[in-house]
Amino acid sequence: MMTSGHLLDIQNLRVQFTTRRGVVTAVHDMSFTLDPGETLCLIGESGSGKSVTGLAITGLLPKERVCSGSVLFNGRNLLDLGDRQMRRIRGKEIAMVFQDAMSALDPVHTIGKQIVETLMAHEDITYRAAWDASVEMLGLVGIPDPKQRMLSYPHELSGGMKQRAVIAIALICRPRLLIADEPTTALDVTIQAQIIELLRALQSRLGMALLFVTHDLGVVAEIADKVVVVYGGRVVEAAKAASIYESPRMPYTRALIDLAPHFDRPRPRGERLPAIPGSVPDPSVQLSGCAFAPRCSEAESRCTEIAPSLEEASARHLVRCLRWRDLAPFPRRELGA
Repeated sequence: MMTSGHLLDIQNLRVQFTTRRGVVTAVHDMSFTLDPGETLCLIGESGSGKSVTGLAITGLLPKERVCSGSVLFNGRNLLDLGDRQMRRIRGKEIAMVFQDAMSALDPVHTIGKQIVETLMAHEDITYRAAWDASVEMLGLVGIPDPKQRMLSYPHELSGGMKQRAVIAIALICRPRLLIADEPTTALDVTIQAQIIELLRALQSRLGMALLFVTHDLGVVAEIADKVVVVYGGRVVEAAKAASIYESPRMPYTRALIDLAPHFDRPRPRGERLPAIPGSVPDPSVQLSGCAFAPRCSEAESRCTEIAPSLEEASARHLVRCLRWRDLAPFPRRELGA
């Protein structure tokens, strides 16, 4: 058995899909680690490979895919496990919260039944004991009158309550790793803050590691220990959260920070919201040079010709950019979710 000392150790993960247009690489040589009780935020725009990475960890990718590299969880390479072995781990040791709570919940079964069946699938426990544990978990995630809500169907709950119910299902077996795939995207700002605070409190109480997938650096500022910025299926910057905010080296990271709300710089009325020009690259098209170069305000001609490697800009701060040494310091700002 391979060991690394980390709870989760992903090295050179590559995910490819076979399509009618040929083989498409969604994730290129992804590498990062996560320790018990730690929060790592995987950040990037839609189509950058974040969710595919989470699905690769949990073994939920479709069969028309090829994964290489290694995904070590507690010393075991999850890519080597069969479906039956992964079912024993998924839900019990690794759980996932999806961004669309309504799609994640079964509309024809009560919330209580869905929590109970998850617990009974992984634990040798009576139905009565599973029911009582499920009521306790609903209370733990902040749902009022949990005994009554056990009998509710998903459509009877508000968006925030549905997301809390999904979190309860994910946590009922006390997993060691929780993967939250943009769990606040469909919620209003007030509920977003409540869900983030809930995840932080539950993480502290249960001692689990949290892999938080998002596109919002304002959210990341609230919870992250480490940040991995992903673009075009590749890690383009990785460091401790404080280092990312104080001295981002990759222009893409700087652009994402500019998009986040700033407490120290209120936006004047009528000012246009900032945006990154262009769109994420089509993964089916092979690009020479840096994938972000067509959208980058700092790009030079060599950026479209030479593919940058991941370099160590400082201790434990990695960056994939040809020009990171030349760029002026980025002003430190106070972000808000």
